[in-house]
Amino acid sequence: MVVCSYELGSQLQQAVDFLEHHGRFTRVITLDIGSNDVQTCVNRTTLAIDMVCVQTGFNHIRSGLASALSTLRRLAPNATIIVLNYYNPFLAAYLAGPVGQAVAQQSAGLQAQPNGIIADAATGNGARLADVAAVFKSGDWTPAAFPGFGTLPTNVGMICTLTLMCTDNDIHPNDNGYAVIAATVVARL
Repeated sequence: MVVCSYELGSQLQQAVDFLEHHGRFTRVITLDIGSNDVQTCVNRTTLAIDMVCVQTGFNHIRSGLASALSTLRRLAPNATIIVLNYYNPFLAAYLAGPVGQAVAQQSAGLQAQPNGIIADAATGNGARLADVAAVFKSGDWTPAAFPGFGTLPTNVGMICTLTLMCTDNDIHPNDNGYAVIAATVVARL
């Protein structure tokens, strides 16, 4: 699914073109890439996780992020670059009963890998990490009450209240989720 089209072919190429002309004046760059490399690895109907797809996606994240950060750093040497890690939208599978709960647990175990790749790439390229996973409480399985959803593990409830996953099966944040992510980025400035 193509959500956006870019005159120069990709969002990165658009950024490169802009920075080639304005890089010395650019003060802040945010980067949030890679989720499309793995989000299609989960069949949302059967709740099966394709592990070959996941590992291929992790490799794409590793190479793509390192390359993008190196390019951005070269073109905007004085900019603060903030890289966002991932919340785990597949925690929402928990709502589907025992099979979904197993998938939610499995996806939680897998989440550390791309977030580790992101943290390493950020550190290696002088960028700052915006820890969205921590703010979304991705590792917190403590039961808590969530209006409209009842008592859920905290990480599942956070996904249900900050994304469209539990209502529309859409991995993207809702308005509240975007506000939380924005605050997480601003805190890293």
